[in-house]
Amino acid sequence: MIEFGSSMVFISIRTDMAWYRLGKPSKQYSPWYDTVLKTARIAISIITLLKEQSRVSRLSFGDVIKRVSGFSQDNKSYISSDPLAVERYVVVHGQIILQLFAEFPDEKIRKCPFVAGLTSKLEARHHTKWLMKKKKVLPRSEPNLNPRAAMAPVVSKRKAMQATTTKLINKIWGEYYSNHLPEDSKVVIASEVKDDDEDAEVETVLLEGMQKPHSVSKQTKAFSDDGEIRWEGGPEGKTSSGLLLYKQAIIHGEVVSVGISVSVEVDELDELPDIYYVEFMFESKGGKKMCHGRIMQDGGCQTVLGNAANEREVFLTNECKDLGLQDVKQINIVTIQKTPWGHQHRKANIVADKIDRERAEERKMKGLPTEYYCKSLYWPERGAFFSLPFDTLGLGSGVCQSCKLQEAEEEKDVFKVNSSKSSFVLEGTEYSLNDYVYVSPFEFEEKIEQGTHKSGRNVGLKAYVICQVLEIIAKKETKQAEITSREIKVRRFFRPEDVSSEKAYCSDVHEVYYSDETCTISVQSIEGKCEVRKKIDVPEGSAPRIFHNVFFCELLYDPATGALKKLPSHIKVKYSSGTADAAARKKKGKCKEGDSISEPDLERKTSNEKRLATLDIFAGCGGLSEGLHQFGVSSTKWAIEYEEPAGNAFKANHPEALVFINNCNVILRAIMEKCGDRDDCRMWRSVTSRSSHAIVRAMSTLMP
Repeated sequence: MIEFGSSMVFISIRTDMAWYRLGKPSKQYSPWYDTVLKTARIAISIITLLKEQSRVSRLSFGDVIKRVSGFSQDNKSYISSDPLAVERYVVVHGQIILQLFAEFPDEKIRKCPFVAGLTSKLEARHHTKWLMKKKKVLPRSEPNLNPRAAMAPVVSKRKAMQATTTKLINKIWGEYYSNHLPEDSKVVIASEVKDDDEDAEVETVLLEGMQKPHSVSKQTKAFSDDGEIRWEGGPEGKTSSGLLLYKQAIIHGEVVSVGISVSVEVDELDELPDIYYVEFMFESKGGKKMCHGRIMQDGGCQTVLGNAANEREVFLTNECKDLGLQDVKQINIVTIQKTPWGHQHRKANIVADKIDRERAEERKMKGLPTEYYCKSLYWPERGAFFSLPFDTLGLGSGVCQSCKLQEAEEEKDVFKVNSSKSSFVLEGTEYSLNDYVYVSPFEFEEKIEQGTHKSGRNVGLKAYVICQVLEIIAKKETKQAEITSREIKVRRFFRPEDVSSEKAYCSDVHEVYYSDETCTISVQSIEGKCEVRKKIDVPEGSAPRIFHNVFFCELLYDPATGALKKLPSHIKVKYSSGTADAAARKKKGKCKEGDSISEPDLERKTSNEKRLATLDIFAGCGGLSEGLHQFGVSSTKWAIEYEEPAGNAFKANHPEALVFINNCNVILRAIMEKCGDRDDCRMWRSVTSRSSHAIVRAMSTLMP
C-alpha cells in the first residue's frame, strides 16, 4: 500500500498479523523499493498536474504523457524526454498509479480521462501480451534450453493406500458419496466387495442412500378412540401453585404414567409427532387433566449428528411444555439408559451396545414395534451432549429442571441494586465497587476517534475500555431498580494503543495505564468483568486462556500531555485478587509444608488437569499441537507423521509426546488391535496384506 501527503510518500506492506511501513530498504530490496517509490512520485505529479487545470477533462491520456515527458532531469518524477518511453513506463506500472488515483478523495480526479485512457491501455497491453506468448513456437528440431525439460515427471513409487477407519465413519462417508457421487460410490463399493466379503452387507446398505427418518406413528402404540380420560389413583401431592399432582392416568383405556414418553400430534401435516418425556401430571384449576413434558428429539433429523445418529436413539432436551392429556395420541417405547462414562467402561459399553443392536434386529424381524433409547441430554445452546440428570428426572414432584433453567435465564435479565448501593447485578453477573469492568468504546466516542474502512482494513474495531467502578449513581429514585435509572461512575484505564501506535507495537497486550480521568457511563455499556493486577501477579509464559481477562498496571498516563511515568507512591490502586501471590513468591524457598500455593499456580495446575490428551495425525513439525497447548486446550501425548524430517522436528518441539514415524493407517490399525477393537476397524484387505509386518512392528512399539 502507498500513502502520500503534500511532501511525503510512505510504502507499507500488509500481512495477516500487522502493517509494516518501510523505511530504508536493505540492499537486496532496494531495486524493488526504488521503482515503486518512483512510480508513486510520478502518480503524485500527474495528480498535481490535473489539479492545476481549471477543467480536469481538458487533459487526455496523451496530453498527460506529453507533459510528463517535458519534466526536467532534476525532477524526481523524470522518466525520459521521449513520449513513447514515458507511455511505456506509465502503462507497465499502471496498476500502482491507478491504485493511488482510486484512493484520491476528489471524484473528478478519480474519473478523469487520463484514468480511462490508462485503463484501456492496460487492457490492450494485456491482450497484446497474450498474443505475443502464442506468436513464437519452438520447432521440434530446436533443443529446449530448459534443464528440466528432459526430466520425466516425478511419480511416487508408493501405491495409494485407502484410509483406515471405523464402521461408523465408513457408513457416514459411504452414504454421503452414494447420494452426491453415486457413480464413484458404485465403483468403490464394487472393488471393495472383491477384497472383503464380510463387508458385503454393509456396502449394500450404502447403495440405498441416506436413511429416511422413521415415522413414530407406525412404530408406537396408538390409543383407540373409545373411552375417556381419568386419573388412576388419588392425588400424590401439590405443585407450588397448589395444583393436585397425579402419578397415572387412563387415556382411552391405556395407562399413561410419569416417567414414560408419549407422542403429541402437531398442526403441520408434514411434521412427525413430537415426543415428550412426562415429568409430572396435574389437574388445572378448571378441572382439565394436564401433563408437563420435556421434548425428545430424533438424533438424525433434529440434532447436529445427522446421518451419524443411531435411528433408534432419541435425545432429551431442555424444552418443556404443559400439555393436555387429550392431545396425547400414543405411548412410545423409550428406554432411559444409564451409560457409565470413562475409558475404563469403554469395552463394557461396546459389548452392551452390540447386545442391544442384536435384540433390536430380532424385534424387527419379528415385526414388533421399535424400541427407542435415550442416554444423553442434547443442549444446543451449550453446543454439547450431556449425561442425563437421573436425580431430577421423572420424579412427579411438580418440579421441572428445565423450568428452573429457564427461570434462571430470565433472572439474568433482571437488573438489581443492593440497598447500600455497593453492588449491582447485570445479566446474572454481580459487580461491586472497585471491580474492574469492560466498557463499550462507543461510550467514549468523544474521546476516541471513530474508525474507518480504508484499503481493505477494518480500522473501526475498537477494544473494550477497561474501567474501575467507583460509584453507583441513581438518576431518579424508583421503587424497583431500573437499568435506565442508574449510572456508574468509573475510572478509565488506558491501553497502549490509546497512547500511540508505536507504544502499542512494543507493549504487552495485557498492559494498561492508570489515569486520573473519571466519567459517568450508562449501565448498558458494561460488557463484562476483568481484573487488573500488579505485573508480578501475572507470571510470564502463562497459557493465554488462564489469564484471558487479566491485565497489569505499573504506569500512570496523563491524557492531556501524553506522558507516561511510574505510579506515584501516594496513589493506592485497589488491585484485583492475586496480590497475595507476590508475598508468596517472596517467601520462595522459605515457606513451610502446607502453605497454600499461589493463585496463578493453582489456576495453571487446574488448567493442566482439564486439558484433553490428544493424538496428532499428520502432525508435521507440531504447529497445531503447540497452539492448542499454549491456549490450554490440550496436551499432545501421541503423534503420527509419515515424513522422517518432520517427525524428528516434532520430537524436538514436543519431547513429552510419543511420535510414530510411519503410515497413519498402519498405526491406527495397530492401536485398534491393541485396544481390542479389531472388529470395529475398517481396513482394506489389500492394505492389510501389504502392511501386516508393519502393523506387528507398530504394535510392539505401543505402550502396554
